[in-house]
Amino acid sequence: MSSQPILCGKVIAIVDDHDAFCRSLSAFIESHGAKALTFNSSHEFLRHLPSAACIIIDYYMPVLNGLELASELRARAYDAPIILLSAMSRQVPEHWATLGISDVLDKLSVGDELIRAIHRLTTRAAPHA
Repeated sequence: MSSQPILCGKVIAIVDDHDAFCRSLSAFIESHGAKALTFNSSHEFLRHLPSAACIIIDYYMPVLNGLELASELRARAYDAPIILLSAMSRQVPEHWATLGISDVLDKLSVGDELIRAIHRLTTRAAPHA
C-alpha cells in the first residue's frame, strides 16, 4: 500500500460562510494531501471559479445557498463533483442529483467519511473545471 496521502495532489474547493469551519476543514483536507481552496460565499466562488477536483458546499448560506450555487455551476458547465454539507437528510433527492450533487454529508460530523467520499468521487474521473 502506498504511503502517500489518499488525496495527494488534488485541489478541493470549500464554500462555506463560516470562516472558522472553512479553516478547520481546509486543514483537515490538506492533512490528507490535497490543496484546499476556501471561499466564504457562493458569489466569491463564482467570481474566482477555480479548477477543482471536487467542491464541498455548505447548504445553508445567505443570498445564494448550496443548491442555488450547484445549479449556477451546472448552468456554467462546471462539472466537478459536488458534496453538499447539511444537517438535513443524507439521501440525495432526485432533483438534487440533476444539479450534480454527488453526496450529502452531515456537516457536524465530517471526518474520514468526507475523505472517502472525495477520494471516491475524484478517482472515478479526472479533475474538472
